[in-house]
Amino acid sequence: MKTETDVLSRLLVSTHRKKRPFNIFEIAEDIVWLSNHLGSLSEVSDVLNISTGMLNQFLHVYRLSDKAKELVKIRVIDSVTVVHNLSKFSIEDQDEIINKIVKGILNYNDIRLVNPLRKQFPEISISEIIQKLKISENRKISVIKFPSDLLHKSIEQLRSELSNIIGPSEVVDLVLDEDVGSIKVTPQGEQLLRNEARRYKKTLQEYTQAMLE
Repeated sequence: MKTETDVLSRLLVSTHRKKRPFNIFEIAEDIVWLSNHLGSLSEVSDVLNISTGMLNQFLHVYRLSDKAKELVKIRVIDSVTVVHNLSKFSIEDQDEIINKIVKGILNYNDIRLVNPLRKQFPEISISEIIQKLKISENRKISVIKFPSDLLHKSIEQLRSELSNIIGPSEVVDLVLDEDVGSIKVTPQGEQLLRNEARRYKKTLQEYTQAMLE
């Protein structure tokens, strides 16, 4: 039978050390138990001196597919960041991502990179999105970053304008995340953009930002 003292002890050693003696699923169960016992997650946060945001990242394990949960329980997946990033995908996407990891096509760091692509291409399969990621990794590309709130048109409108200026084959990808957007073009595409910017007496950054409006 669990007691508050036992659960607190386990959570203290599991949330304040890099090497945790318990898996993330066990830690999440303890967080839920203590939250119910104390009355709220905020109370747990105060007792452990850990933000509710961090505690919630442990709790994201409950959003994982059964296959992913099993990997958490045997500590094949043992990173809170990986659990948090994986939980952003649908159950079907999670299972496919895990299959790609097992086959060595993806690594756990790639999950964070797949997420903005999934947001950008909700209509295609996760396998096609992973293929896009791998193609962009294997090509020489130039990346122009911009604050996402500067974009006042759709991604497709921006893609069309870029394609008209430098040619569709020179546009590798456009990614819009919560805070930062990325224009990915070939080195040839970047040079063509620089030439256009020079025509308007602008820097590359000034020219591309003008395109966002």
